[in-house]
Amino acid sequence: MMEMNKNIENTKVKYFIIIGLVIVLLIVCLFFIFKKKTPINKNVDKNTLDIKYEKGKEIELSNLKRGTVYTNNIVVSNKSDKDLKYEINWVDVSNTFVGQNKLLYKLDTHDPFAAYIGDSQIPISDFNLKEEVDIFKGDTHTYNFSIKFDGDEKKEKNSKFKGILEFKQIESDK
Repeated sequence: MMEMNKNIENTKVKYFIIIGLVIVLLIVCLFFIFKKKTPINKNVDKNTLDIKYEKGKEIELSNLKRGTVYTNNIVVSNKSDKDLKYEINWVDVSNTFVGQNKLLYKLDTHDPFAAYIGDSQIPISDFNLKEEVDIFKGDTHTYNFSIKFDGDEKKEKNSKFKGILEFKQIESDK
């Protein structure tokens, strides 16, 4: 009789362990199911600019031939529900060109509210191109950025230009 009671107790313990494991597995499965269905977007701010560079924002030029033109299309979109502002900067600039007035950049656009910059001398250090550019909610500014080399390729054989053309959202007063 005692042995039968022990068997019954062992069976009960086994059932409790099995039921406990099933409950734990069920909770774990439910957790993963709900976690998968609920997207976690911690870093999403709907009041930010969408900035796209066709060739990236880093620019590296060397061994240029006279007449060489580097181009990069940039699109700045404001898909938020309020007007925003951005600035345009040259950052991390390194320039060893001797005839710097022969290496010119241009930021062209057909948008009357965007920042137009005509032929300008490439910088030798970090530089702010435009401090505040307004972009209204729902608007898009499209830029054609170019750098043209019109110098002496023999004289500039070992010259290099490196920099980042940065479009950066800034705090809006509104």
